[in-house]
Amino acid sequence: MRPHSGHAHRRPRDPTPATPTDGHVTPPPPRPPRVTRSCPRLVRPRPPPGHAILPATRLATPTFGPRDPAAGPPARPLWAPPPSVLVPAREPARMAAASRESAPLGLVFERLFLAGRRLPTFPWTRLEEKLKNSSNSTLLLDILQKTVLHPLSVRHPPSAKYARCFLAELIRRHESAHAEPLDELYEALARVLTAEDSPQCHRSYLLPSGDSVTLCESTAIVSQGTTGLVTWDAALYLAEWALGNPAVFRDRTILELGSGAGLTGLVVCKACGPDVYVFSDCHGRVLQQLRRNLGLNGFPAGPVGSAPSPGPGPRGPRVAAVELDWARTTPGQLTALRPDVILAADVLYDPEVIPCLVGVLRKLSACRADPSPPEGYVAYTVRDPRTCRLFQAELDKAGIGWETIPSHRQTLFPYEPHSRMGILKLSL
Repeated sequence: MRPHSGHAHRRPRDPTPATPTDGHVTPPPPRPPRVTRSCPRLVRPRPPPGHAILPATRLATPTFGPRDPAAGPPARPLWAPPPSVLVPAREPARMAAASRESAPLGLVFERLFLAGRRLPTFPWTRLEEKLKNSSNSTLLLDILQKTVLHPLSVRHPPSAKYARCFLAELIRRHESAHAEPLDELYEALARVLTAEDSPQCHRSYLLPSGDSVTLCESTAIVSQGTTGLVTWDAALYLAEWALGNPAVFRDRTILELGSGAGLTGLVVCKACGPDVYVFSDCHGRVLQQLRRNLGLNGFPAGPVGSAPSPGPGPRGPRVAAVELDWARTTPGQLTALRPDVILAADVLYDPEVIPCLVGVLRKLSACRADPSPPEGYVAYTVRDPRTCRLFQAELDKAGIGWETIPSHRQTLFPYEPHSRMGILKLSL
């Protein structure tokens, strides 16, 4: 809801004033006196670009940089008033929407379809307007080639139900424009009508280099007792940030916590040049699908927990998929990993897992043999700001410094509308 502006809602005036039966017009009642503010308006310092300020709770204790827990309250930046905490602003999402509006329709449909995004998020109205203003079928044929007939869709098909619903909506929009029937649309629909439904599907994400990442995912958000069989927006957000900051990963050893379907790690492996990339998760079914996705993208991984396998090409990174339970992991297991960079995406979904997550971060910091501590980057979606504040408070208690990475434009991958995401950089 829009916040209350402080002004009473006015009903629209009747254009014909009420006239009594005796012919005399009754004068309108006098207006009430205007009430003005008697208290001064408080002016808050502005936050840096790409951030907003939310009211804090008792858990909010922002800090920047490593600190000693016994050194007292941390210093806050000058632009942030004490009773506030930072969360990502909505501006990047608005910029992404504007970018979709200006991009060619065929490319927008291509990215959304290959990633299996919800059909209501497609620019159907924009398509219908173009179809009504032109009798040429070139646009529809282009969309068909970039979606259902795309080489990635043919090689790694999406959900059969999803393809049927997409083609049915495309035909409906075409017919609403009173255009001539297009045989190619009906032929494509006839082919998917005979396809069998499966609990798994493929989703593909295009990279600026022309390469792509294809994942086998579950068609259900929760499957086999886990949410790790699908890709979440925070993984896309972290991957897009990584593509803009490849130097963070080049020739280094990366450990990803809670890799899930593997999107972030595969993007880093294909575009950022790490030396070693270790995927990890605690769920057996997730690890099984993760190893399958590594193979789909040319990174064969040995049995779970085995040594990293060399990637494709002479300079391909070595990859491994290991089982890592944050609550049960041992210092010896973490010492063997020796990461330079630690990544995690969408691991702040449940407050109950935060103590275990912070605990494994502390162990990783303590297990580092050389003097240079590892860097950490945690991407999250703001579903409940209290969960983010809890994570920040637990980091403070553990003596782990953190700072917020400035928001970046969300233009490469298709995100869910109105989602707010952020990245914390950790100093372990």
